[in-house]
Amino acid sequence: MVTRRTMELQAQKYLKQKNWTQAIDLYNKLLENEQNTMEQVVGYLTERAECFMETNNYQAVIADSKHVIQLFEDHDDYNVTLARKRLIHCFCLLKRFPEADVTARDWLIYLKTSDSNTEVKPLLESVLGNFINCKNSNQKSISLSKILETNFTTSATTTVKAVAHTCIYCNVSYTEKEDLRDHCQTEAHEMMVMSDEGREWHWRPPPRGFHTDTYTLCENWTDSGNCRLGLTCVGAHGERELAEWKERFRYREMKMHRAKEKELFGKSYTEELLDKWSQSPNPSCLMLDKIEGVEHSCSSPLSATVLSKNSSHEWTFCLKAKRALKAVALLQDTYRNHFFISSILVKRLEDSSNCSLYLKNNQEWICTDACNGPQPPVEYTVNIVFTAGIFGTFRQSVVFDFGQEPILVKHLCIDVVPDSDLDKITELRKVINVSITERWTAHNSDIVAFSSDLIPNPVDEKWARILYSMYPYPHSDTFQLSYSTMSGKKFTRDNYRERMHELLYIEEMARYDLVAQYNVTTVMQLAHCYILSPNSTASSTAKYSSNGELFASINLGKELSEDTSEGKLILMHCKTVYFRPANAQGKRVYQALIEDKGKNMVYLRVSAQAVRELGLTRDSEVEVQIQFQLNRIPYCEWHYTLDKMPNFRLIFPETYLEPTIPWSPGRQWNKNLDRRLNVRQKEAILAITTPLTVRLPPILLIGSYGTGKTFTLAQTIKELIREPSNRILLCTHSNSAADLYIMDYLHPWVVAGEENARPIRVYYQHRWVATVHPTVQQYCLINSDGTTRSFNAPTVEDITKHKITVVTLSTSIYLIAMGLPQGFFTHILIDEAAQALECETITPLTMATDKTRIALAGDHMQLGPIVFSSFAKERNLHISLLERLYDDYPSPYSCKIMLPENYRAHESIMQFTSETFYEHKLFTRRKQSRHKKFYPLTFFTTRGEDVQDKNSTAFYNNSEVYEVVERVMELKQNWPEYWGPFNEHAIGVITPYADQVFRIRSELRKRRVNDVCVERVLNVQGKQFRVVVLSTVRTRKTCINQSPADDVEYGFLSNLKLLNTAITRAQSLVAVVGDPVALCSVGKCSKVWEYFIVTCKDNGSLFGITWEQLRLQLDGIELKKIYTLNPLAPEFIPRRYRNAVPEPVKIDNKSPEVLPFPLPDYRLYPSLLYPAHPRQILYNMPPPLPPLRAVVPPPVPHIPPVQLPNGSIPPKTRSSSQRKRRTVQQQVDPIFQQRAFP
Repeated sequence: MVTRRTMELQAQKYLKQKNWTQAIDLYNKLLENEQNTMEQVVGYLTERAECFMETNNYQAVIADSKHVIQLFEDHDDYNVTLARKRLIHCFCLLKRFPEADVTARDWLIYLKTSDSNTEVKPLLESVLGNFINCKNSNQKSISLSKILETNFTTSATTTVKAVAHTCIYCNVSYTEKEDLRDHCQTEAHEMMVMSDEGREWHWRPPPRGFHTDTYTLCENWTDSGNCRLGLTCVGAHGERELAEWKERFRYREMKMHRAKEKELFGKSYTEELLDKWSQSPNPSCLMLDKIEGVEHSCSSPLSATVLSKNSSHEWTFCLKAKRALKAVALLQDTYRNHFFISSILVKRLEDSSNCSLYLKNNQEWICTDACNGPQPPVEYTVNIVFTAGIFGTFRQSVVFDFGQEPILVKHLCIDVVPDSDLDKITELRKVINVSITERWTAHNSDIVAFSSDLIPNPVDEKWARILYSMYPYPHSDTFQLSYSTMSGKKFTRDNYRERMHELLYIEEMARYDLVAQYNVTTVMQLAHCYILSPNSTASSTAKYSSNGELFASINLGKELSEDTSEGKLILMHCKTVYFRPANAQGKRVYQALIEDKGKNMVYLRVSAQAVRELGLTRDSEVEVQIQFQLNRIPYCEWHYTLDKMPNFRLIFPETYLEPTIPWSPGRQWNKNLDRRLNVRQKEAILAITTPLTVRLPPILLIGSYGTGKTFTLAQTIKELIREPSNRILLCTHSNSAADLYIMDYLHPWVVAGEENARPIRVYYQHRWVATVHPTVQQYCLINSDGTTRSFNAPTVEDITKHKITVVTLSTSIYLIAMGLPQGFFTHILIDEAAQALECETITPLTMATDKTRIALAGDHMQLGPIVFSSFAKERNLHISLLERLYDDYPSPYSCKIMLPENYRAHESIMQFTSETFYEHKLFTRRKQSRHKKFYPLTFFTTRGEDVQDKNSTAFYNNSEVYEVVERVMELKQNWPEYWGPFNEHAIGVITPYADQVFRIRSELRKRRVNDVCVERVLNVQGKQFRVVVLSTVRTRKTCINQSPADDVEYGFLSNLKLLNTAITRAQSLVAVVGDPVALCSVGKCSKVWEYFIVTCKDNGSLFGITWEQLRLQLDGIELKKIYTLNPLAPEFIPRRYRNAVPEPVKIDNKSPEVLPFPLPDYRLYPSLLYPAHPRQILYNMPPPLPPLRAVVPPPVPHIPPVQLPNGSIPPKTRSSSQRKRRTVQQQVDPIFQQRAFP
């Protein structure tokens, strides 16, 4: 049998060998012996605690150390001292600092009552006191190391230097009395003074919140000698316990009284203020959220919701006053540890001098020398920070005292709530299922497709049937959102295919849901012909039907607008609708073509089959259900591309090792290269033309407009075609860019005799040949039957005959479908890669292998792909492949080539765009001359109104029209000779809205100015002008709209990429015409516009308003917060409706309301609830729409329709939601006047 001594020796051996686990096992066995003495148990526990310490089992160390302290009576013993050290150390390692402070305080209390070990006592008290009072984690660590390193069981060799100011309660000393006063305001000191520690107590501690005269005996204990509540009872269990409770309270009062006598305790500013508040006869007037003479603002809302458990938030208060700030304090104790005053900055408005105030306490700041009299205007910036690691609702009140009453108070509230992924998935699936059940698809309906002898079917029916069968519209039986797609936000090699499939389905459903907002049950008016008056600048136009077809007009019940997502989809992506009679019982649904679109009207072409089967007649009405349809072909092709991609290593390259691009003098100074190439352009050509035996990831060619991306890729192609084995696939996002390569580069090379440069241009088969430039037609496959010409789809043999194939990303699907083998193209060059969705960009990459050289060129700061699903946006579906790789590649990286040299813009324009959009990376290579009068950045002020025609979806601003035309005329009359001839490339007028384009063109024609280009910004990519005039159109005159702000676009006011695209079209002058107040105060571009206007002000090119006047108006808007931009509000409000009374506003349940403070305990400042202030709502009642004129045309049989601008017919409507809730129809609807078609 193994003896105890043997086990002890073995355990000691294990300790020396650092075999901690086996040593713990032996000590466990030794501790099981019931015959152990007290000293042996303490020794075993001490040794076992050392083993636990080495194995990082801190909780076990805490348990053993507490056991040692409880067992051993000699508190000066080495084992007890070591146990206290370990206890404090483990609490700190576990970040349980309050328990560490309590342990150190208990040790300090023992020292005060003990007379032993007087040599070490002063040092020990000093070290422990400093540890308890440390609030900074670094200082805490230093004090902890002193505790662990000091030997407190031997004679001290050092003495504590006597100082003048000492806190006898916390055993800390200071050389300055001010430092001692600051210490006395700390929570640790207050806790020490107000606690009943320092004496030995024998009974339960008294209940909190009671006074000595409110302690009572427990009735149950008095009657029966027993209490079921036990330790939780607030009544005293006996006379002796009651007496001790009262003694404890008197002891605490005595400690506080003595501390006050020694000037070691005094009320803080917060306590004094709360005392004053509680004793005030009118407390509601002591602290107000607005006071006279103080202008204040906050950087963020006072109440906020945070969806992260480990959260932080910050408020920045800006206060302007003529009185000095006396104090800033946080009032509520309940959540004091979550709120902090982080900084206070002072700025004198007279001389703009500023300084930062020193904060000794992060809960309140007091300025003892504050003057109560008038002071020069001063601006204070106060930052309040919130941090938390738990869920809950946290409230705090911050006061700003300017030395007089009332005092400014602001109430803060933070809700930290969980963001449940499962709840989101469930809710999203519900929305998806609802969307699916409401749609007519081939899955649930018999759809009769539109067919006409006059209009060819724009879709390849065979190809469409294949795609639709492979990728049907998602419904509840086939689509389930995975948790990985819901929870993650990054694409990886492993999740790419499934994740992209799901996000594409989500985006498709989101688009359908947006379009479905215009699905209605309405009266469809049928006619043989109709007349349009699209806008006030064009003449009326008539359209006629033939071949048994009819036209139909429907009223949408709401306005179409280019600014809303749903309006944009209807206007740009909807070509057809499904309809059926409202009382139909079967599943048969008919397809109709959309002929024209108006502000709230849509004109349809109904097929002869639908007319015949439904018995429709001209000049009649029929109630129908309407559903707008989007083209599903692109989405199905993207799904098809994803499944054709063999692996995704190409688009997820390894970047931890930078690839090496071989260099040689012969390649660097190749005589065949164009001399106009700069160093970075040559670097790009060297990378792309690197031998294919050298594996490289996709090469990124990044550059703003005018840096020579197209020129560089063209010169790369010229170099590549010298190698007989190379085959090049050139892809662009737009047809115009693809044609530009042929007209500007490939065709001239072919004419010069370079036959290898002869490309094959693949076009969409149903595009009209006449719309393609004759030069480009030479390189297309065109079929002609004598009367009509059409594009042919190429064969593999056609592609094999050419070294260069030019396609768009969308038409590259034809190359995949024809069965070209992977690796057929040695080089795949993609231009405009930043404008396409990633799934669109990888379409040509399905034909690539690891040996294929891939290059992506584009500008990630200009117009990019549009995604309508917020869910998909959050998961980066809107990020192009070029932008994702740009962020993934390290910097610098040999395959990420930035072209910084701009060859087109004036240095002032380039400096502005470089600083605003391109991180200061661009510079001007070629010096451009400026106008003698106007600085290259110029602003002309207008204060007009943005309005809509009754039959239009866009906006116009007549004031800007006149200003633009006047400035164009001025520039034309004073056109500098050194700018070259005045032609269509001289001045480009750019605006976001079609109606503004029409009006500017019309006004210029009146002045006989025909050589000025006026375009929407979406149509100017790839173009350049000597002068660009921007008409921003929008103002702050419009009113609040029901659509969420995030879903509404304001053109140049909200879209940075749109604005960048417009500005970078200019060579020498950017002249902006607009409302500076709206530009600087509305939308995501407000800061950019403010910088633009400040630049104009600094260079004397701000016209129509001074910066001081603009600044004054902006300050007024920030303070009043009255007007909000609404792009859909009518431009006219009848007088009788202007004073319409708004309906009651629903108050948010989370908004707090003010309750009076309780008086019993001045230490407790309870949670406040604050009132929400409802905003006034202005209701705009539209005037009745006038009827359209009836036209009686001569009979014209079998005439194809002419595609002309749109118009509107306002019949009565009833939306599907109104039919479900018939009571809503009792409300007053807009009055629409019907008319009969001839």
